[in-house]
Amino acid sequence: MPIVGHNFFRLAARGSFIGTVTANFPPSGVVAQASLNYTLGGGTQKVGIVSFRFRPTPDGAEQQVNFGGWPNWPATVNADRMTSVTFGVASGSNQELDGIGNVFFWA
Repeated sequence: MPIVGHNFFRLAARGSFIGTVTANFPPSGVVAQASLNYTLGGGTQKVGIVSFRFRPTPDGAEQQVNFGGWPNWPATVNADRMTSVTFGVASGSNQELDGIGNVFFWA
């Protein structure tokens, strides 16, 4: 299936920080993907997908999938009729990261 649209979000953290950014959109076929561009400082740093919402049926109620704490955040998710995705970043003291969250819409 072809990609028919794309949005992206800069994901960044400086110092001891955990944060999120959420994209909302009409129900769509979506692949969401998060990746690191660079990191500075030792230790573990993470970008990923915190949660997403979707409608199992065209006229059904939304359901949410939440992946919990940052060690469990996946790099990619996909769903028919996705309506929202939340990207997350996590870094420790004396650390810095820069990444990107992509939302690809397909038909």
